[in-house]
Amino acid sequence: MATYLGSIGVKFNAKQFPWKTWTTLLANKGFITVNYPENVLFPGDSSESAAKAKGISALTLMERKLLSAALENKVYPLHFQKAADKNGMLSN
Repeated sequence: MATYLGSIGVKFNAKQFPWKTWTTLLANKGFITVNYPENVLFPGDSSESAAKAKGISALTLMERKLLSAALENKVYPLHFQKAADKNGMLSN
């Protein structure tokens, strides 16, 4: 995921993946997240466990497994695509 973010111009510290903000970073570049797994805490959202944890460690082990499976899914993989505007046109 880090390589992909870099390829579309999202800059961040390579030693510290921006888990809580990557969706905002993508949105600022005109991208949306597609096929994010159900029942997995979305980056930046809060939960009781997330309040005490940093980054992806806010996810439970099951949520991490679901996220990993979504990235490897051959039919409906977790991916990012350019967002369309209200007229169905892709953003720049």
